[in-house]
Amino acid sequence: MAGVVILGALGAPWYVNRVEDDLTTRVLARAGDVSEAINGVSVSGQNITLFCTEPVTRPSELSDGIADVRGVRSVDVDRSCRITRAPTVGTTT
Repeated sequence: MAGVVILGALGAPWYVNRVEDDLTTRVLARAGDVSEAINGVSVSGQNITLFCTEPVTRPSELSDGIADVRGVRSVDVDRSCRITRAPTVGTTT
């Protein structure tokens, strides 16, 4: 019984790392089809964060394109993919 517990404790991190590595490879392969702006991903379990070289007009399309990869639970789009503009303020006289 103790051997099973020890094997599980030692094998679990290795298994999780293999799953994350596989998911990273598949998500990066799909990212090239979704947008050329995606230049990196971060995988934590089955949760994905996308990083971009430049802001995109519709970041939700990036997450929708990656969400259908088998094994992905959630997709977050980093700020590097979002267009951030200060509001335009008109002048008053």
